[in-house]
Amino acid sequence: GNWRVHWADGTISDGLRSHRIRLPGQAPPRKLTSPAIGAAGRASATLTEGVLGGKRSLRARSSSSGRSTTASEGEAKRHRPDHYGRLFEDGLLEFERGYPWTWELITFVEDYYNKFSALIEGELRALACCWDPTSDVRPGAFAAHKVSQKLKPFGVQVYAGPCSSQEEAPYEDTGPRFYVSITQAALERFGDAPPMPEELLEVVGPGEWRVRGLGWALAPPHSDPQVLHADLWGGPRHPRRTIRFPHLLWKPGYRNSCTTEGVPGAFTQGGVAAWQYRHLRQASSPSIL
Repeated sequence: GNWRVHWADGTISDGLRSHRIRLPGQAPPRKLTSPAIGAAGRASATLTEGVLGGKRSLRARSSSSGRSTTASEGEAKRHRPDHYGRLFEDGLLEFERGYPWTWELITFVEDYYNKFSALIEGELRALACCWDPTSDVRPGAFAAHKVSQKLKPFGVQVYAGPCSSQEEAPYEDTGPRFYVSITQAALERFGDAPPMPEELLEVVGPGEWRVRGLGWALAPPHSDPQVLHADLWGGPRHPRRTIRFPHLLWKPGYRNSCTTEGVPGAFTQGGVAAWQYRHLRQASSPSIL
């Protein structure tokens, strides 16, 4: 039969099927994969060029070493791979040995992951009976909201991201995926973000960069890939002339390879077509841009 659940905060969930209910003392029906070892999990930082209207973000200060470039350094730069060009044209750049720079924000994300990941996974497992939506919301949205309420004092929020989906037509949703945001915690900790490494600026280009989001993703084991989608894009009044919304994606500690998929060069203004699924390319490095 179906169950009605009365939550401690006064909210109610209707229509939960009996096989999805975990009674006191029962083991969780499903287990989430840890982002450190799971196929879908990875940490992330999203940058955006310029000022975001109506959204708080961390202004990323330029690195200010105050030193000039020597002749030998200039010669070395001329022989470096054209990372900017590859990222601008393909939209995907891999670093097989991890990022060739250090940044305090990356350490910040990994510290929060180590402190909160096990707790969050346990809370989501305990709410697995509520992953299936009973209204027009993403799978897992209700469970994510409940976990966010508990972690709000720590600047941590959990969201239900774009779902897992079938890899063949009709590409139906097959399960939840979650994103843990620690952006609020970073705002409270830093105000302005730590200076961007010079090596990163050489890849994305100079300018006033802001950190739009920090966190990590996770999903149940054996999940299908995430539905093909575009996160951010500019409209006709803001044509794509430079790199604007770079995502830094990496496995904590660079211990495993990212499995993120993308369509090289498919800057589609948010649209998705069936032919793009045939051109998907999977990353195979522990850190990507």
